[in-house]
Amino acid sequence: MSLSSFGQSNEEIAGVYIRKALNNYSNLEIDDADKNFAKAIKLLDTIKKPDVARLGALIKFELNEFEEAKKYAKQYFTLVKNKKTETYTQLLDLYVTIEEELEKIELEKQKQEKAKLAREKEIRRIDSLKTVWQNRSNALTLQFESIQAFNKYGVSVFQKGQFFGAMDDLGTVLVQPNTYKDVKSFDGFILFLNKKENPTKIYCFDSKTQKGFLLPNIADFNTLSTHYGKVMLPRGNGRIITYPNNSLKALVYDITSKKFVNVSNQKELFKDLKKTDKIEKLQ
Repeated sequence: MSLSSFGQSNEEIAGVYIRKALNNYSNLEIDDADKNFAKAIKLLDTIKKPDVARLGALIKFELNEFEEAKKYAKQYFTLVKNKKTETYTQLLDLYVTIEEELEKIELEKQKQEKAKLAREKEIRRIDSLKTVWQNRSNALTLQFESIQAFNKYGVSVFQKGQFFGAMDDLGTVLVQPNTYKDVKSFDGFILFLNKKENPTKIYCFDSKTQKGFLLPNIADFNTLSTHYGKVMLPRGNGRIITYPNNSLKALVYDITSKKFVNVSNQKELFKDLKKTDKIEKLQ
């Protein structure tokens, strides 16, 4: 009895795919050549023949897969024995070309990376500038509930929260809105009061000179008084009139001289002022 068995080794099958790949390459069917070559390589543990490595280098070069082409070319140089053949010289020339192509790719990659870093740096710079300008914008932006008309000196009173302030027509804050809760203005003079009723602190601002000052303590006018009481509108002649508590007479203060004024006949003075609407009527 004799038993015969027929089987094909992986190397034999791989050889079929190598021949197909070579035929495809000769007919410029590069994609098909690559597919058949890949099937052959999958069946082989390692490439043992220089011609197989050479074919891989040629196919991968045509596909612009230069790293793979370089790998197969190196395998060819390792396997080939005769280094004086035209085939060896041709592949050596191809290897140099592959290296040049890889160098071009690396330079382009570095160029793109440099450009990317430059773009990212510019984006960060722009974002930083946006943040800076946004912060500056926020700092320069006045958030207020209301604003009065600008007077003839280009100054307006505005309210922020419960406080009043003053600003010019360029948006420059002249009096910060952080202390005074009431305001009275007339003919360029603005009085800022720390309380709406019975203020104890009055800041006088002159729109013409854009300067201001605090009125003297009420005790300097009358030691028994604790607040300014009713405060009238400031007048264009630079006089401020209030009715302090515990006082038998009204307080008259001259803005120009920054002194209290003694009026001999206050009754007649206030009578005339009321007739001409120069002071408010007492409630």
